[in-house]
Amino acid sequence: MSGPKISMIVFDVAGTTVSDKENAVARCVSEAVTAAGVPTDAQAVNPLMGTPKPDAIQTLLARDPSLKITDALVNETHQDFQNRMIDYYRHSPGVVPTDGAVEVFQTLRDRGIKVALDTGFDRPTLDTILDRLSWHDQVDATVSSDQAAGRPDPGMIHHLMRQLGESDPRRVAKVGDSVSDVRQGLAADCGWVAAVLSERTRPLFEEPVDPDYRTVHTIESLQEILPHFDPSSPCANA
Repeated sequence: MSGPKISMIVFDVAGTTVSDKENAVARCVSEAVTAAGVPTDAQAVNPLMGTPKPDAIQTLLARDPSLKITDALVNETHQDFQNRMIDYYRHSPGVVPTDGAVEVFQTLRDRGIKVALDTGFDRPTLDTILDRLSWHDQVDATVSSDQAAGRPDPGMIHHLMRQLGESDPRRVAKVGDSVSDVRQGLAADCGWVAAVLSERTRPLFEEPVDPDYRTVHTIESLQEILPHFDPSSPCANA
């Protein structure tokens, strides 16, 4: 791809830069929704990963047509989810960066590219992760889905662009492991979008590939993005 040089990269959190090998996010959502009276397993949560968690919870609760969905019920269920998630991120030994994430952050910043995080979590959960991993100084900006419109809306990317003083979306890259991450990057008109291949994203790139996704790069690990943003590499910014 030719075009403006990338000045900032927006990474997803859980599953992209923070390991979710235990599928803890889907598990905590399913446990909270089940506790609210709608039996749910982690598999049912997968299509909603990456979206704001109150929206995902409301969608899952609505699968029971006999249940009256109220704001209070959604808020209580989300609070239950949040408590479970924060407990996990504070105490589980499985809370670690994905392979190479910290090194990728540092390499990009050394090259003058700003590193930002966006997430479907709310601010308290995101801050718990940043505290646990000591990432407050490892990234340039962060945003949660209670601070701007959640995925796949481009609102969080626009929020980060304002924070970091970037006005041209073609100078922004987006990297994530969910369908909503990919759709968010495309909706924001980002100059470079990559999907970390996962159970959720692989089907997007099976032939025949939807024309909307033909410009999206696919990666197995974060280190694979670095040659695209190395001035000395022949595939830089491509």
